[in-house]
Amino acid sequence: MGEGAFGGVYKVTELDSEGVILTPPKIFAMKVVERRKLRMHSREANTESMQLINECKCLHKLHHPNIVQLKEVIDDGKNTNLYLIM
Repeated sequence: MGEGAFGGVYKVTELDSEGVILTPPKIFAMKVVERRKLRMHSREANTESMQLINECKCLHKLHHPNIVQLKEVIDDGKNTNLYLIM
């Protein structure tokens, strides 16, 4: 769907526990944030990380028809990517 400074945004479909697309399908946007790109700007890395954390907290709390709702944040466990499901 798009590319940003820290990763891309992709259209994803929710699957059930067996890996089958739900009926009707639930479609979300998934923003993939690459941590290495956050670290490239070493001087600003802490500020950018804090901005990302604050953005996630705000989006998770907000419920408004004109604001994309953050459904879930997934950490890949390898410290390479964060996945923001919206």
